[in-house]
Amino acid sequence: MFATTLQRYGYPIGERVQLHRGLFQDTLHPTGPVALAHIDCDWYEPVKVCLRRIGEHLSPGGLMVLDDYMDYGGCRTATDRYLAEHPEYRLLRFASNVALRRS
Repeated sequence: MFATTLQRYGYPIGERVQLHRGLFQDTLHPTGPVALAHIDCDWYEPVKVCLRRIGEHLSPGGLMVLDDYMDYGGCRTATDRYLAEHPEYRLLRFASNVALRRS
């Protein structure tokens, strides 16, 4: 279903957009630069894995959008701890989400 939505908006699954089924710790292994990542997981450990693995590949000016920062303590705690360890990131607040922007 997600693939259909992406295709409808002009982002077909292929070289630039990839979907991986499975747990983040098993499937999330970026190998190149990342400009935008949408992290949608509630709990501390999965958010921590996503931030660490994506963060080292995030391009300057790139964004990691955190879907659950405002709603789930685990997401918020993992994000706040990541920010404390990585001063090159800034927290941006939007209506219902936040994003981390790399300097």
